[in-house]
Amino acid sequence: MSGSQVLFASIPPHTVDPNARVVRCSWSALGGPDQAVIGLADDGNPHFASLRGAGGLETYRHLLGRPVEILTDTGSKVWWGYVSAIRRVNEEFPQTIDLEGMANRVSAYYEELEPGKEPGQDKQTSWYENLPSQADYGIKEKVLKLGMVSLAQASQAAARYLNDHAWPVVTAGGHSLNIGVHDANTTKDQKVSKVELVCQGWIYRLRWQTWQTKSGMLGHSPAQVGFQKIGEVSANQRLAQSFKVDLTQNVSYIQLRFRKEASPTDNLTISIQSDNAGLPSGTQLASATLSAAAISAESYQWHQVNFPTLPSITAGVNYWLVMQRSGLLNPAAYFLAGVDEGAGYLDGVMRVYNSSNGQWTMRSPTADLLFKFGLLKASDELMQELLTAIASDLNGFEVEMPTGFTLAPFLPPMDGLSALEMLMALGGADLNPLLASVSAEKWLRVFPQPDGSAPEFMVDQDGNLCDRYGNTVGLESQVAGQWVSPPWGIYGSVGGSQAVFVRQVMWEADKGQMRLDY
Repeated sequence: MSGSQVLFASIPPHTVDPNARVVRCSWSALGGPDQAVIGLADDGNPHFASLRGAGGLETYRHLLGRPVEILTDTGSKVWWGYVSAIRRVNEEFPQTIDLEGMANRVSAYYEELEPGKEPGQDKQTSWYENLPSQADYGIKEKVLKLGMVSLAQASQAAARYLNDHAWPVVTAGGHSLNIGVHDANTTKDQKVSKVELVCQGWIYRLRWQTWQTKSGMLGHSPAQVGFQKIGEVSANQRLAQSFKVDLTQNVSYIQLRFRKEASPTDNLTISIQSDNAGLPSGTQLASATLSAAAISAESYQWHQVNFPTLPSITAGVNYWLVMQRSGLLNPAAYFLAGVDEGAGYLDGVMRVYNSSNGQWTMRSPTADLLFKFGLLKASDELMQELLTAIASDLNGFEVEMPTGFTLAPFLPPMDGLSALEMLMALGGADLNPLLASVSAEKWLRVFPQPDGSAPEFMVDQDGNLCDRYGNTVGLESQVAGQWVSPPWGIYGSVGGSQAVFVRQVMWEADKGQMRLDY
């Protein structure tokens, strides 16, 4: 396709760098400006003298992370992003220095392997940070995914990784090295040394931040230490545990550890209640039952109860889990709940109700109930929270989508861009695909894919890209993520062709052409 525009690179502190030549650049439906390569040829440029000396690519290290803009000869911006890597090519020893392998804030995600803890629980270490590197390049996070290890092992792995990756380093990998054989047509002195700047669009800075919910798992589930009777006598007629959540969301189910004594014939009723002066209010937000037949008399097991109507709970507000039997008190047949007598849950307390005096009392010894929550949240709300957490390198964002699907927000740590792509893949409630773009002002926008019934662009018979009115347009039109009508007859039809959705656009200087991938 015709695209014979001349492009120029703007690399601070220059307005337009005369030594910079745009080799190629691309745009994507996810983020707009995608990749770009800018060549700096050694045509007597004094800056390249140091490349032949001991300094090498270290001389250009200061360009890493710098903003880059690509413009047409008329000054229109067509591409924007940052320098991600610098590579030295056309040399016997090609080298690269880049930001992608760097990490200056590191943590490790692992499975619990500690004495006295329930094995297999997902845990995460504290963050290990290199502040000087963060001051130079910004915060770039890395979460190591480990198996079942101890906290000490996970912490050591995170600290070692930070030590090895806190700064970008020059590497010489991914190339072939010929020894003892020279090009018959080109001597070493005739080869042109060149440095290339590899640039990425601003959307890729979302990979620098880690998306994770404020708590890896809602609830309290260490190894069980102790139990609490429910419905045996009046002193333990009910059991309650207060709790808080970090994110406003809906509760879909609760898991609790129970055993039964003998053979009770009634059920356990589990409810979520609001708080009244630090005690259960009696006002139920949701309620469900667990049959005695489902509970073992031999051992404690996790049991799940699902709520027919999903209650919404607000972040930072006190709520109560309340358990009681549906039948009469029976000292020969009753229920028992697993507890933690270490009382390690910091966001709530456990209380026992004595029906003889109508009082909620503290258990002795103190303990916390063992429990887990299944929580749900609308995908558009989760996307808003995601972008608030990970888009600190951008100047702002907006999400233009109808209410999305409801899903569990508690996910393993992942980089922000992967999390955004995962949520975008769900689409909105209307099932329309979602797209994203980042403007030259570093403003991120998430929006529904445009309707293909009236394409904004077309390709004429001569291979020129035009607007819907037939006017020739250039790269500044940002065609990626749009519908384009190809020349009629391209599919052998007589009356025209169906519009295609453009996933990516590539421009290459040596060909002087624009390629549309759909």
